[in-house]
Amino acid sequence: MSRSTVISSNQIIDEYFCWLCKIIQVEQKNKSYWILARRLFDRQFEWFVLNDDNRCEDGMWIRERFDFDLTDIYQEHCNMLEVLIALAERFDETVQKAGEQIATHRYFWEMMDNCGLSRYSDSWFSDKLAGYKRISGKIPGETGWDTCLIDRIIDKIINREYDRLGNGGLFPLRKSKKDQRKVELWYQLSEYINENYSIIDEKR
Repeated sequence: MSRSTVISSNQIIDEYFCWLCKIIQVEQKNKSYWILARRLFDRQFEWFVLNDDNRCEDGMWIRERFDFDLTDIYQEHCNMLEVLIALAERFDETVQKAGEQIATHRYFWEMMDNCGLSRYSDSWFSDKLAGYKRISGKIPGETGWDTCLIDRIIDKIINREYDRLGNGGLFPLRKSKKDQRKVELWYQLSEYINENYSIIDEKR
């Protein structure tokens, strides 16, 4: 493969990443989340509960909607950002009322609030790691130390290390008869919507 082809492929992957970031509105009024989004993009989604592979399929389908054919360019396993966007879209489809605009970004950030990832804005890293940046000469997102803060929460979600009500995960509940650590993500989402939005949709 020629160097020009490699650069072209990397540019397309970067464009795909930016396209995903546009869906979730990574640039907000007073802050941005490029570091968080990139880490989610770089982390592979892993599943251990039956039927969570469906969430992986939903995430992979997002690639089909991109302007470029990524089949031979981006062959990585489904990443966390894709899965979370797919979940947010399912969330939106379920609670959306007739005539309302698509609000995938709103439900994406609701999940980020729930699990604690929304605290890690780019400015958070700039403020907290300013001293480290002066010493190391590296910018936030390149240190390895800073992204491990994000990784801890991603690991908690993937390994289901939250409590039985889902606190610390994407869909915390006030009460439930089921241990959310053993429930597939689709039914976690459904129960969360039922508790918070009084709407339930068993579409899969």
